[in-house]
Amino acid sequence: MIMEVAISLENATDDSGGERKKEGDIIGIRLPGQGVGLKEAKRYLWLRIEGLDTRAEYDVLAESIYEPDEEGTRYDKRQYCIPLAKIKELDSSFDLDKARDTDDLYQPYLVVDGDTYEFVTSELPFQVSGLVFNKETGLYL
Repeated sequence: MIMEVAISLENATDDSGGERKKEGDIIGIRLPGQGVGLKEAKRYLWLRIEGLDTRAEYDVLAESIYEPDEEGTRYDKRQYCIPLAKIKELDSSFDLDKARDTDDLYQPYLVVDGDTYEFVTSELPFQVSGLVFNKETGLYL
């Protein structure tokens, strides 16, 4: 089963300073074949992954976890990520600076049509194993 994944290219906090997302966090999982908006094309790296058996197994990768802060309130963060450095390790042509520039429409794995923002070509999918990092356990899947 192949899925598309959106990976955060920036760090963001909520109004109380809680961690909302960090670079590399898996923000969304979906079936292939949909387009993407301009904002999503610039703020997230999109790629295709495979290696899990069911949609439910993929959906877990994008779920938030909740953790209390010093005041007892809870904020959410992401448990799973795909570190950009890991992508660079697997593909030496991956440009970290271009990926981190949220003003640049840099999508090296799912090429975006600049007029329609639909994916027009794609590379072979990445394997989940050894790519997706579980921040809670400190291990790659």
